[in-house]
Amino acid sequence: MIPYESHNNEIGVRLGYLLKESTDPEKPELRRYSDSIDYFTYQAYQQQAHKRPDLRLKEGRGTGNEALIRFGALPLIVQKQLIEKFGHPVQDVNPLEEYFRIDERARLHFEAFTYEDDNSHLSPEQIQQYTINASVLNALGMLKQKREVMSKMSGSRRNVWPSCVEDLGGIDKEGNPFGFVNVLRVKHRAAHNLPQNERRLREALTAYQAQSYAYLIDNRSRNKNAAKIKDDAQQALLGELLRKHSNFDNEQIAEFYNMAASKLSWKFITGATVANHRAKLGLYVYAGSRGETNFRNNRAMQVKRKAPTVAMAYWTLDGWDAELLYQKFEDGRTTYHNRLTVVVVLDPVNKYPVGYAIGDHETPALITEALRDAANHTRELFGERFRPLQLQSDRYAIKTLSPLYEAMTKHFTPGRVRNSKTKVVERYFLHLNKQCQKYFANWSGFGVTADKEHQPNADYLNKVRHQFPDEQGCRAQIERLIQMERHAKVAEYRERWDALPAQDRLPLSTADYLYLFGQTHSHTNRLRGEGFTPTLQGSTYTFDTFDQRFREMSFMDWAVKYDPTDLTSILVLNAKADRSTSKLKEVIGTHRFELTMKHEQPMALYDRKEGDAAALHQVFNYNKQLEQSVIDRASKERKEVERLFIEQPQLNDTLVKMVLTDSKGQHKDPRNNQRKINTKKTITLPPAKIESEDFEILDDDVRREYGAATDY
Repeated sequence: MIPYESHNNEIGVRLGYLLKESTDPEKPELRRYSDSIDYFTYQAYQQQAHKRPDLRLKEGRGTGNEALIRFGALPLIVQKQLIEKFGHPVQDVNPLEEYFRIDERARLHFEAFTYEDDNSHLSPEQIQQYTINASVLNALGMLKQKREVMSKMSGSRRNVWPSCVEDLGGIDKEGNPFGFVNVLRVKHRAAHNLPQNERRLREALTAYQAQSYAYLIDNRSRNKNAAKIKDDAQQALLGELLRKHSNFDNEQIAEFYNMAASKLSWKFITGATVANHRAKLGLYVYAGSRGETNFRNNRAMQVKRKAPTVAMAYWTLDGWDAELLYQKFEDGRTTYHNRLTVVVVLDPVNKYPVGYAIGDHETPALITEALRDAANHTRELFGERFRPLQLQSDRYAIKTLSPLYEAMTKHFTPGRVRNSKTKVVERYFLHLNKQCQKYFANWSGFGVTADKEHQPNADYLNKVRHQFPDEQGCRAQIERLIQMERHAKVAEYRERWDALPAQDRLPLSTADYLYLFGQTHSHTNRLRGEGFTPTLQGSTYTFDTFDQRFREMSFMDWAVKYDPTDLTSILVLNAKADRSTSKLKEVIGTHRFELTMKHEQPMALYDRKEGDAAALHQVFNYNKQLEQSVIDRASKERKEVERLFIEQPQLNDTLVKMVLTDSKGQHKDPRNNQRKINTKKTITLPPAKIESEDFEILDDDVRREYGAATDY
């Protein structure tokens, strides 16, 4: 739409270009345009129109009609604003202007249009041009129809086409349509390009009225080479050549295609034609020419992800060949190209390295060590060990490591094979590499695919290679780098941990930690009176548990899993052992117990410290309960046996009956008589030799006198 419109051979301004605010919603035919000059409100317009009958050129009654304000009746300052913004209206109004409206249906049609051969759309310039042409032809058709009606009514046989051609030529004066200087070109950026010849204009209007908008689309602008590849066989042959793993260039493919074309009477093609089809068929031939992985990374739809909002919700891990060189002497010579591998366990919430391990190369053992470090670091951060809610890794050694991954998290989600985009840790390694670039002179670069201008000076590295650190020095550099990362991010990481609800936190118990990461001792042990006493790292330690079930299984051989850095607790699992050497043969693991290091009580009351008395009473109370459980079980079984003899009289004359009960159902007298018999046969033996004086059984009187002391 344009602001000016003629009515009764006068220039009017559409009301919507003068309003300050939205119009009355009950009158949808009234509207305010976004580029209005904001002259008056709708209420002010109504008041002025009532006072000044000359103000309104045409009323806006009726659907689709809009009120026109007489241009000459507006204040000069308002006229100036309109002219500056929209140009000066020409007083000699072209008759076509009365019928001209921008055909929005035509615009929508052209915007939605696609060509069949490649589903391409029209360009914005084409959409604009075709919309203008359709709008002009609509106006021309209505003007022609009106003049024909007027001619018939007047009885004239005059041909109306010359005047129509003349009017059409008038609106194209100086390349500006509709008699308005720079109006339509400013608004629509195009003038019509319809023919000016009467015969051709007549043909154009007739064809347009018959074919509608489809007539205006110039099919001659399509790529002429497309016609050379038109049937399925031709498309299939060209597609197969394009997706060949050999990756032929365009000229080679054209040569192969033309070999077949010469035998099949097809049109020959050029390398340019192949280039066009390579672009159009890229989605369908890319996987064949570049591989499945590249197709998934560069053509398939990607999932956009965002970082976790709380700590411990998601961990990811991977190995990184640290771009730090170190010198190594072996086999009589020194090499300077050596690099270490770092497995990093990363929490993407703020790119915090929760765990890491350094080695020569990535192995399942190195990954296990990194996860062990992560578990222990959570205890340093939060007071106890925790597991992440979700863990992601690549598929390296997936069969070996899956039990560990699944035990360490609630949801284990391995990445797809060769899909590096799923691993945010890869981008973190780039960050670490840039940190190495800043701080360490033995930095080796960004990798073979990086721009050469961003790589270190190889000549300089060769000159200073003797200053490279050894392996231990390089390890120290990496550890320093990780500690710098942790120091910079640990405060935020703790805040993100506080944001994780308590019910969503997954503790990692000491027993589970030792089961997953503990080192397995080479020999088995059994429970003895003084406790469980394995020899670990050359020293003998004593462990025990207040779990009565462990004492019930004192006959079993137990394998030991322990953390060499923390021997306060161990985990024991039932196992098979060599009877002669006690060497571990196989861990069965159907029973497992966590044992803690036994509390050492001072022999002298003088040496007692805080906690000694409580630990002692804990043992006393446990033994009371243990003894009571033995008594309770014996009593229960005795009653069950008595019931058995009552219900089963056939047992009355058996030896079992005589041994267990007397004729009155009692068993004490036979038991005592049995003791007398056994006493006569008893052989007096010397006292058993006590192997250690560190363990003793306190009599009740000593316990009453000293054990109840609470001031120690």
